[in-house]
Amino acid sequence: MNPIEATNRNFHKAARLLSLDARRVKQLITPYREIKVECDLVRDDGSLSTYLGYRVQHDESRGPMKGGIRYHPEVETDEVNALASLMTWKTAVANLPYGGAKGGINVDPGQLSSFELQRLTRTFVQKIHDLIGPHKDIPAPDMGTSAQTMGWIVDEYAKFHGWQPGVVTGNTYYGNLTTDISQDFEVPVGSPMSVVVPGGALFLAVGVTDSFYGDNSDPNGNLKLQLDVSRIPEPGTVLLLASGFGLLAAFRRRRRV
Repeated sequence: MNPIEATNRNFHKAARLLSLDARRVKQLITPYREIKVECDLVRDDGSLSTYLGYRVQHDESRGPMKGGIRYHPEVETDEVNALASLMTWKTAVANLPYGGAKGGINVDPGQLSSFELQRLTRTFVQKIHDLIGPHKDIPAPDMGTSAQTMGWIVDEYAKFHGWQPGVVTGNTYYGNLTTDISQDFEVPVGSPMSVVVPGGALFLAVGVTDSFYGDNSDPNGNLKLQLDVSRIPEPGTVLLLASGFGLLAAFRRRRRV
């Protein structure tokens, strides 16, 4: 059983429990858009390699689509379709205003130099830039990719659409990154305890909004947001801090054993 068959089997079980009619089931398992592009890469030695890039945009009914981009030699259509649909269900269950998407390139990143990875990433963005964006589809790091990969995406996207770091999450352009975290917290990679929001940007803390407080004393007009550890209520609480530029930080309080 391939990945999309396994995912849809579980979805059909849930659909029966919810008494969804056949028309609604068909709508929910059919992706909004499937993208498959050729990505040619000039290697450091001058030779040419060709890879396939994928992006499946599953559903946008709840908001911009959201999902990672992975670099792995076994990336293929069925896997990306399955992961995109799972992103739709995850954001819905968490009641987040996003739809689901997923993407990747069938490449072993360990076999490429940093310069080759950058060229490949930029080529992929050149092929899909009109179909992603802060209000359309927001990629993120996944297997084989990193904040640096997201930074390349932001930079290449800016060539076509102007500076919009919110085109991805998990990039290198926000926050005072630190690993000096309270023992009561576990923070995903790239999540700061304090975040600088560009002056004039609106922000939203999804979770407990008064857990953040602002300091607008920055001479550049930016707003520095600090997480007030004492105001986090229960273990397991997830806080997401976002602005019009995209997701800025995510915090989760550890459950005590």
